Amino acid sequence: MSEKGKKKKGNSGVSKAVPKQKEALSFLYMLPEAADVRRLSEALDFMTEEAVEIWTEINLMELTLKGGAMTFEDLMQDMQETDEKLLDEFKVRQVYACDYEVCDREEVRRIMKILTEKLGGFIASDTEDFRPFLQIGEL
Repeated sequence: MSEKGKKKKGNSGVSKAVPKQKEALSFLYMLPEAADVRRLSEALDFMTEEAVEIWTEINLMELTLKGGAMTFEDLMQDMQETDEKLLDEFKVRQVYACDYEVCDREEVRRIMKILTEKLGGFIASDTEDFRPFLQIGEL
């Protein structure tokens, strides 16, 4: 009898490869003046148009990197009164929550180096007091 047309039984003793879970990291990008995502994207002139997606209505930017997306989400509307006092103390006028995949770390460092050189600002932790502040190499 031919094997054609017969379904082969799967080998239940063989385990299937489980996809490796991605590890997401985050930080806050603090700017000394208001800057919308369009301004951020203009500073990243080395990136292709296809790699940058902007939603102006909600001031959100997504960059397509090798391992996944890096997002810049405007947090200014979510700031509490206590946050606003700290922001004044640090002379911050714009805050973005940034998320990225750990495998994109080097590319994220390059992006943040360019943004901080062109637009100023600093990188902070996503904590109640925004500390510790981070150096680009710590991302």
